[in-house]
Amino acid sequence: MPKAPKAKVGQDKKPIHPNSRKAQQLTRKASRDLRLGERNLNTQRTELLADRLMWFQKNANLEKKCLKKCELASLGKKYLTRFEDELDQIDIMQKIGNRQGRQHASREAAISLTMEKEKEEFASNGLELPDVINAKNFDYFKQWNGEIKYLQNIKLKKIASKDLEEECDEVSESQDTQMEFHDSDDSDL
Repeated sequence: MPKAPKAKVGQDKKPIHPNSRKAQQLTRKASRDLRLGERNLNTQRTELLADRLMWFQKNANLEKKCLKKCELASLGKKYLTRFEDELDQIDIMQKIGNRQGRQHASREAAISLTMEKEKEEFASNGLELPDVINAKNFDYFKQWNGEIKYLQNIKLKKIASKDLEEECDEVSESQDTQMEFHDSDDSDL
């Protein structure tokens, strides 16, 4: 009967000399892992931004020459609530039947985490949205076909909720004063 190989019991790891080949190998491996991690993170960020811009392209009124800040604000609010229908469907699915566990728990958690993060970002720093207020940028944005390599050519602006609310308040006040002005002109006739 053959003997079973003896298990190697805790080999003593000697300290590695800083100038040794082993130290250089470990340094190269660590720096490569760091580079790959950064590359993957940048790729994920770019893909998320491309998805966001594709959503705005599908939901924006592309017949106009450019959009106003109030229209951008309404699009931003609509973007933040884009998952509510899916969350409602998940709630309905959970209420149907007498199931003990939560069937779509991971998707629900991912959606709620994404919504919370985006709302926080919109309230504090602002979301990166396409600069659709400028006509030239809006034309390029309308022609963009969704390829990530052309994403860098789209001009972006960070727009926060407080900026848009102030702008829309100013626009609505100016429209109210214009309406009053026009009403007073009509009464003089």
